[in-house]
Amino acid sequence: MTIELRCKDLGIADCDWTARGETPAGVVEQAVAHLEDDHGLAMPAPEAILEGELTEQPFGSDLDKAARTVVVRMQEALDIVPLDTPTDASPAIGKLTPR
Repeated sequence: MTIELRCKDLGIADCDWTARGETPAGVVEQAVAHLEDDHGLAMPAPEAILEGELTEQPFGSDLDKAARTVVVRMQEALDIVPLDTPTDASPAIGKLTPR
């Protein structure tokens, strides 16, 4: 299944560019390159975005407000969550019975 992320999804209304890939990592890499090259944003490394860290100063104090906003929107659009977020251990279907 192809994943798509449009620049408009990130809040850049006057850009029709779209990243397409099979994995979030591929899409994030394309998006970071585009945002840096075409929009002049100083973006964090794709690996940092994929880690899903969302803190007061997510990738250091050198990340400006516009880039920070784009990172948050990218993580939300691609459903990227922090690595330390516990997964739901409940079964998807049916009921878990003790043995």
